[in-house]
Amino acid sequence: MISSTNFSCAVAVISSLLLATGAQAALIAAASPADGAEHVSVQSTLTVSLGTAIDARGVDAEHVVLTQEPGIPVRGSITYDAAGGSISFKPLRPLAFASRYRLTLKQLSDAGGAVLPEASIGFKTYVNPVKRIIGFRNGSVASYNDFSNNAAGKVEWRTRFGSAGVDNTWFNANDVANSRIRYTYDNAGNKTMESYYQDAGADGKWGTADDTLGAYFSTSFGPHHNPLREVAASGPGDDRTWHTADDVVSYYATYSYDDANQPLTYERYRGAGADGVLFSDDDVLDYYEVYTRDSQGELDGSIRYGGPGKDGHWLTTDDTVVSYSARAYGADGEILGQAAYGAAGDDGQWFTADDVVDSYSRSEYAPDHTAYIYYYGPGGDGVWFTQDDVINYYSLYEKNAVGNRVRYARLTAAGADGQWGSADDGVEFYILYNYDAAGNLTREVKYSNMGADGKWYSADDVIDSYEQYAVDPQGNKISQARFEGAGGDRQWFTTDDDIAEKTEFDTRI
Repeated sequence: MISSTNFSCAVAVISSLLLATGAQAALIAAASPADGAEHVSVQSTLTVSLGTAIDARGVDAEHVVLTQEPGIPVRGSITYDAAGGSISFKPLRPLAFASRYRLTLKQLSDAGGAVLPEASIGFKTYVNPVKRIIGFRNGSVASYNDFSNNAAGKVEWRTRFGSAGVDNTWFNANDVANSRIRYTYDNAGNKTMESYYQDAGADGKWGTADDTLGAYFSTSFGPHHNPLREVAASGPGDDRTWHTADDVVSYYATYSYDDANQPLTYERYRGAGADGVLFSDDDVLDYYEVYTRDSQGELDGSIRYGGPGKDGHWLTTDDTVVSYSARAYGADGEILGQAAYGAAGDDGQWFTADDVVDSYSRSEYAPDHTAYIYYYGPGGDGVWFTQDDVINYYSLYEKNAVGNRVRYARLTAAGADGQWGSADDGVEFYILYNYDAAGNLTREVKYSNMGADGKWYSADDVIDSYEQYAVDPQGNKISQARFEGAGGDRQWFTTDDDIAEKTEFDTRI
């Protein structure tokens, strides 16, 4: 029997929940896009209509927050329309495709100063998947790949066509397919199978039961959508029937995770052990990796083991280390540097100061650029991670005020002054990025040499190739074309430029 005291407590709890729910519903009366919306434009301005008056002083970036799953903050401008009772958030640049976002109002106060419960809306942007990739030779179609996508924008079939068929006309039923790949998904949208078909079978018709399977790659997933096992199969086995126990497995791999569902180990197996049965305890390991994390849960290193050690048993403490990597993070979670080690050094002991560095890179971040510097030697002092380490090259990404990349350069020499990071550094190539008024990328131009003036980043620099994008009013990509020559008129960006490849996108999903 329920006591009157317990009943009263239950009523109080339920009432508080109802009040909180009602307050949240009242704070956001309507939204554009609506909560739970899909196929949202990547260049949307987000607007919520308020169901109650608020204190305008709280409408700022601390209290109106847009995040991209799994919690990445998105910069934008925020406006409050007091007369209309609405808040708008305009991202500084287009959102990412096929991504989930959440706009949250938190710690806002009503007109009387009372703090209102947090309220939010979530939505997903257009997927904008590829539907066709066309390869060209000397200006004419040489081959193409067609993609058949499901309602969620995931590719189900990829078919490669290598000939125009008997009518010598491309993009009709006579085109000759060379191969097909089928992609299969579970109910959660995880890709569980890639099946590679190499010919149409005895009936000569693709998409029928006798199509010849040449290989497959399968993945099983756990409850948190993490991959648990991957299997690569290259033959049907003695029974000549695919997807049976005797399929010829090239390799398989298993994953394990910690309590936070972060990757812990990766084990790659080359085949069955003495019992001749795959997926049993004596299967033959090829190698395995163990992942380590810092106190913040960030991946800070991995260790690869390539042998079972003196005891002859894998997965024991004396397993043979063949390499490892380490990385360091800054206060904002950005990677500051990472190194790969390939040998134990003169002392024969791994994880000591004389371990042999295979490669090392560090990163520099600033509001207007990001640089990645790659080193190949320890310098005159013979010690890694000191000021005189020898730079191999560095990549410099320059950004505009809204964070869009405007120039990428790969620099491979320190120049006449012998100082890296100065104006005369030797350029291998660079790419310029152009955008429309909405911030959509419209063109990338790669320059591979300086022109007659002998100066990089000047008007006569030699173009190597360029990518041209077309977008629709929603910001969806319509097409992307790569051009690798200036054509007969020897003028770039004209109608006779030499096209190498064109990608077409589905703007409906």
